[in-house]
Amino acid sequence: MTSAGDQYLTLRSFLGSDFLGSDDAVEANSEASQQRMGRLNTQQFAVFTIDLIDEVLRRKEGRAAPLYLPARQDFHPKRNQTRQKLASLATTNFKRMACDVFFELERRHPNLLSE
Repeated sequence: MTSAGDQYLTLRSFLGSDFLGSDDAVEANSEASQQRMGRLNTQQFAVFTIDLIDEVLRRKEGRAAPLYLPARQDFHPKRNQTRQKLASLATTNFKRMACDVFFELERRHPNLLSE
């Protein structure tokens, strides 16, 4: 799951067309959201997107999944903490965050819209 295209497709599938057409999605595409995501440099955004996708995949596993993404020794403690915090978000809030990343991927990679 390294390419922006794969990440974009995973998020689009996870969010679904109903959510992407909702008021929550409109809010996620707001100027405030754009500013929040825009503060992340390219590397920070890429790392956060990977962690978010990992959490999407964990949530798709259902009850068989661990309570949160396991800590990894090769990650900084703050990154492991962020990965655990993603698991604590309620479904609606997590989808809003995923939507923020989805629209930021579109902004940073406009070619995704034509694929």
